[in-house]
Amino acid sequence: MNQIQVRTSRPDDVAGLRDLVSGLSPQSSFLRFCAGVGTPSTRLVTALLRRDDAHGAWVAEGADRLLGHVSWALVAPGIIEVGAMVADGCQRRGLGRLLADRALA
Repeated sequence: MNQIQVRTSRPDDVAGLRDLVSGLSPQSSFLRFCAGVGTPSTRLVTALLRRDDAHGAWVAEGADRLLGHVSWALVAPGIIEVGAMVADGCQRRGLGRLLADRALA
């Protein structure tokens, strides 16, 4: 997993995130979304990339594609929800932990 960059999400990550979500196995999709997603809607992808006072998002980029994503959202006072996903071929190599650590920091 050389040459992987973790950075904040950008509006131009829509296509890359759509490809990442679309490429997840049914099991990985279920673990992230509690459902099979298939090709995600623009609305879902835009929500996953949202960054403001109550939301944050980061992506892991390598080999000219997104390999992972993590986001957090303040859902109630004092309650934060965090969700992460890593491309199936990149799982079990520490990328999910790196992304989660970034979100929790």
